[in-house]
Amino acid sequence: MDIVKVSSAAVENLKDVMKAQNLESNNLRIIASAGWGGVSFNLVLDEPGANDKAEEHEGLNFIVKQDLIDTYGSFSLETIKRGTQTYLQLVPERDPDAGGGCSSCTSCG
Repeated sequence: MDIVKVSSAAVENLKDVMKAQNLESNNLRIIASAGWGGVSFNLVLDEPGANDKAEEHEGLNFIVKQDLIDTYGSFSLETIKRGTQTYLQLVPERDPDAGGGCSSCTSCG
């Protein structure tokens, strides 16, 4: 199973962002962050650890903890163009929290 599905265009866009920010590491970890809108996924620079799966795509190493793969399946890195802007988005194969969001939160009363 691929842990990350990514197009050449998405890799090139990501490399452009990394170059503009003077980032030299090619090790990118997928992390999950919980918020009021549900879970979002981000990329951070990191090194692989013992419980990680890693996969190389065109010179970029994507790293994911096994528990994230168990919960969400594989990930797709998508490129979205709106006008002159280009956005990158990580989308999980499965969304066990679908329908959650604010309606499942008791913080606001």
